[in-house]
Amino acid sequence: MVFILNTCYSPDDACDVYAYQLAASLIGHGQQVALIHPGKVHKNKKQVALQKKGLLFFHLGEQHYSPFFLFRQKLKGYLNWHVLDTEYDRHEIYRHNQRLWTLAHLLKAHRPARVLIAQGCSLTGLDYAYICRQLQISYSLFCHQVNEQKMVLPQERFFMQQAIDGAQQIYFASTSVQHAAASQLDYSATEPAVFFTPLQSPSRSLPMPETNGELHLLCMGRMDIFDNRPDLLIHLMALEKWRNRPLYLSFLGEGPNWEGLKELCAFYRLDKVTFLPPSYGLLKALEGHHALVLAAREGAYPMEAIEAISKCRMVIATDVGLIREWVSDGITGFLGESSLESLDATWERAWSQSELWPTMAQKGYEHFRHKYKDSAFQQAMEAL
Repeated sequence: MVFILNTCYSPDDACDVYAYQLAASLIGHGQQVALIHPGKVHKNKKQVALQKKGLLFFHLGEQHYSPFFLFRQKLKGYLNWHVLDTEYDRHEIYRHNQRLWTLAHLLKAHRPARVLIAQGCSLTGLDYAYICRQLQISYSLFCHQVNEQKMVLPQERFFMQQAIDGAQQIYFASTSVQHAAASQLDYSATEPAVFFTPLQSPSRSLPMPETNGELHLLCMGRMDIFDNRPDLLIHLMALEKWRNRPLYLSFLGEGPNWEGLKELCAFYRLDKVTFLPPSYGLLKALEGHHALVLAAREGAYPMEAIEAISKCRMVIATDVGLIREWVSDGITGFLGESSLESLDATWERAWSQSELWPTMAQKGYEHFRHKYKDSAFQQAMEAL
């Protein structure tokens, strides 16, 4: 049996998508697979379809600590923290964390041959990896991004380095993620092990739709203002100058703020913003739009941007995460900051060069074909 640990709480982000793709690929190779989610999640179509093929599904429950552990933490605060900071005390966070205790119970009960940990960033999931190491169960890490705004706390470094050292394989979304993670956790990998999340549909050069004096932008992905900030795009469309221009915006996806975004459009009385259901389809949406727009405020694996570029569409996005590995500002797309003022200026630059969009999209598509390796996912599966 193979366990796949998804460390992300939000469905349909790159880590979640990759976890399901790992599960589907391994089931296709005849493996018995269990997918483990950190918290309770509602059933979705992907999960139901794979469960029919034999996928087991577990969740680790809510995050809470035992009263004894919380008392010790409070006591440490009164005693200037370091008084109880011993080797035993550093194990307490793992001994009394209910979620990690549940994982340890599952590992002992099933004794999987391998655990695959899909990390949202280089610092998540290493507590799960440490549990695997303690139980002498082989595990591999798949790291999608590095959160450069966080630093490893001294009391966490010991466990994280132990978890890294014990991994059978470590795969990264890019060489830059590997280098950043290596400097953040003070370790060195022998060779770059880069993977690419498989595309939802094969790459192809879609013809650019006729403009007919209008430009149509598409925003797709998870509609969650905590990470992706689709609300900024609506605020932008509400500005007088964009109201008066033949510019149209469509949203494709779902998420906790889907209905809230519709209400925001109603508040502004926007008649050039539409919402497409997930059943509309990725290819159909891209075929009818001239460019993809994103307004993420935190670095993440740019899954939606890569999908659009692979279909020969230009991208207008915020300069976060790995986006610069796929979009060159002013050459294959336009990049700005995650603020209304910066996005307004970025859109203005893009608008003034709209006649170059087909050429920029083609350059981005050629860069994608040179950079993206379709075989990377299969090679990772064969290595496992």
